[in-house]
Amino acid sequence: MLETPGKILDDVDVTFSKDNEILIKVPWMFLGYYGLNMDNYFINEKYRSGDLGKFDEKNCLLITGRKKDIIIKGGLNISPKEIEDCIYSLNMIDEVLIIGIKDEILGEKIVCMYVSEIKENSDKIKLINKKIIQKLGIEYHIDEFVKIDKIPKNNNGKLDRLTAKENYQNLKRY
Repeated sequence: MLETPGKILDDVDVTFSKDNEILIKVPWMFLGYYGLNMDNYFINEKYRSGDLGKFDEKNCLLITGRKKDIIIKGGLNISPKEIEDCIYSLNMIDEVLIIGIKDEILGEKIVCMYVSEIKENSDKIKLINKKIIQKLGIEYHIDEFVKIDKIPKNNNGKLDRLTAKENYQNLKRY
């Protein structure tokens, strides 16, 4: 499920960059980080949040993912969080982590690391991919499923995609 902080407060100006990064301007905005180039943090006096988003039909802000987590597959920007949310909505897998792994042809391929009793080559895995394609589109097709014992998380309990990518080559395939 997509996260929403809710309706935008008065005097808060929220827009989006071309790649849907949330840009924010408020009257109480800080001036910047001491000693750092602010071009990395601001676009036209708007703070680059690093989050991707959109407005829903009730004009509430929806956070659809993190810009740095985007998978670029065949020139298309793919949100790992959208795929994870779709898989969780199927209630078939206990835990899931979607990462992009370098691919010589497409740029990146979509890899689903998961914790479950389901085997990698099972009909349930094929069904999950079919449901993802139906709900999100063919470009969200998972290229590889990897069964693991534990999803890597950081100290805050958030998914650790960087560690997952680093460990990908060392994982035993079943």
